[in-house]
This record gives sequence, structure tokens and C-alpha cells, in this order.
Amino acid sequence: MKRFEVGHEYESLDSGIDTINVVKRTDKFIFANNGMHEWRMKIREAKWKNGFCYEYVVDSSAGNKWRDAFTFTASLEH
Repeated sequence: MKRFEVGHEYESLDSGIDTINVVKRTDKFIFANNGMHEWRMKIREAKWKNGFCYEYVVDSSAGNKWRDAFTFTASLEH
């Protein structure tokens, strides 16, 4: 499974959104920093039929309309 790691940068599904850096991690949350702000996001897991698994987080402060753009996955490590 591809997991978020402290000290690594990740891109969002929308390439126009700034990358985030994981500064802290617990079992359920990552604490992200984009250079201006630090916040926490809940870790979720995605599993595909072919067995590929990865973690993803969604910035819920963006609102429902922009939620897909503010989704970060561990598989998009920068």
C-alpha cells in the first residue's frame, strides 16, 4: 500500500493546486503544510480490483464543489 510519509511532498488531483508537505502523521490523520498554513486531514484508503491500494486525503474546507480538486493521494508523491 502506498502511504503518506512525514517529510514528503504530494500533489493534488488538480495540478493548479499547491503541493503539500506532510509534517506529522498519526494512524488517522496527516498534518499538512503548504508553505503558508498548516492543517490536518483525515486519511482514507482506496482499493482497486487489481489489488492496488493507496491512501488519500481530502481538504474538507474547500467545499463540495471543489473537493475533487483538493484531494491528495499518496501515489502522487512529488
